[in-house]
Amino acid sequence: MAKTLHVYSFNHVWTVKREGHRAQTFETKQEAFASAVRSGRKAKAAQIVVHGKDGRILESRTYRMPIIQQHPKKGRLASKKIAAAVGKVVMDRLHADALRTRARTYAE
Repeated sequence: MAKTLHVYSFNHVWTVKREGHRAQTFETKQEAFASAVRSGRKAKAAQIVVHGKDGRILESRTYRMPIIQQHPKKGRLASKKIAAAVGKVVMDRLHADALRTRARTYAE
């Protein structure tokens, strides 16, 4: 099973946290990141997500698993790209619902 490790700042220390496990704390971001990388490389499959002090995702890495989607970068186009992706999903679902409704109508 894949594991996700989050690296983030909390109370002036850097923390590595895996869901369901105790957090490890480090003095610097580099030490925390290096620990997460070592842990990720040992796992069968892992994802490392590095958060900035403000909570935004700065970087993500995967080990032995496909990248499903890149996180949105900060910028003017990020919100437009997210809106376009959400719009595409909504339109795909509406189209699929319409096809199912037509199939039911013809079956009756």
